[in-house]
Amino acid sequence: MFRTVASRPDVRVHLVFPAGTSPAAARRIFDAYAEACPSRVVLTKLDEADSLSPLVSLLREQQLPISYLGTGQRVPEDLSRATADALAASALGDQPLHRAMHA
Repeated sequence: MFRTVASRPDVRVHLVFPAGTSPAAARRIFDAYAEACPSRVVLTKLDEADSLSPLVSLLREQQLPISYLGTGQRVPEDLSRATADALAASALGDQPLHRAMHA
């Protein structure tokens, strides 16, 4: 099934996982879904993560942009597009991501 989806040029595959995922666990997720050829990442549970700093180098290594950020259980209400300001604030530890998204 993943090959079928990955072969479609009109489909963007988003890999979704919690923002508090450890780099080691995120690497296993990337490896497990490599066949799907994800082109973007959606990070959820930002309200439970202190910072994206532990994931930044892995995300850069994978060369996958973060497309959406999720801060709650209501979809689509709690999903927001990832902005440079929100991501920078979290990576620098200036403020938690869920606050940066709603600032």
